[in-house]
Amino acid sequence: MDEALSDSCMFNFLYVGVSGSLALVLIMFYMFAHAFISLVMHVDFL
Repeated sequence: MDEALSDSCMFNFLYVGVSGSLALVLIMFYMFAHAFISLVMHVDFL
């Protein structure tokens, strides 16, 4: 029972780590795309 509980905690930790890094990558990609689009629009206006 203790081993199953340990595996469950490890799985939860892994799940939180993976989802957290995925969210971080998505946020970075969104910020990069937003900055790139605004830069292109700014250059286009000039």
